[in-house]
Amino acid sequence: MGNDTKGVLSAKDRKQVARFLEAFETLSKHEPATFQKIAPELLKKSIWQSRGIDPWFEERLSTWFSKDWEKHHFAEIFLTNDATNLQLEKEKTVNPRHFKGEKRDWLIALENRFSNNWTRWDVATRDQFIILTLITASPQGEFQGRLMDSLGILSTLDDSEKEASNAVRAVKIALSKLADKSGTTQLFEPAKGNGRLRLHRFFDEDLRKPTIRWLCQHPARIMLPNLRPEK
Repeated sequence: MGNDTKGVLSAKDRKQVARFLEAFETLSKHEPATFQKIAPELLKKSIWQSRGIDPWFEERLSTWFSKDWEKHHFAEIFLTNDATNLQLEKEKTVNPRHFKGEKRDWLIALENRFSNNWTRWDVATRDQFIILTLITASPQGEFQGRLMDSLGILSTLDDSEKEASNAVRAVKIALSKLADKSGTTQLFEPAKGNGRLRLHRFFDEDLRKPTIRWLCQHPARIMLPNLRPEK
């Protein structure tokens, strides 16, 4: 159902959408109380029409309406739903030694970095596993806001948001160094955007796929309970 609304719009249709957006913005400024009442229902109807029945996303949306709107942008939940639909092949164990070249060397580097005894990892190793898994979970990447939240750092204040942003940056640098040593010259694409909506993506799709398969068979995946495999 969702694909029906994602086609390329004509110039006339794009102009109409822009006018509708302008109308909602005008209403929200001049009649804020009215807009506050109708906005949730409009959002729900739009999402139901584009996505169909999706209990998992409906739960996230309900939580956003009740409390998460205070620190999360709507895009963080709307655009990351696809990123959490991991295509896991549970019947196929990912053995790094079954690959060749760059993939083999990179997966062995991960194997050496992330031991199965994950409860004894230090904080830096734990953070690297979490961030790498979230970024790698989808070709679309992951927003910085969710990466911040996954590290358990509150980002509602300027100081804590800066701390969280620096932590994400440090993790990516450490992982990039690990990749470089294994022969992978570029692990991540340059990040785009600002604040919580800054987007982080894996660079090579051919390398991303075996990477996320390996990460999702690791016992430490339990630290990321919200990752939902596709059925």
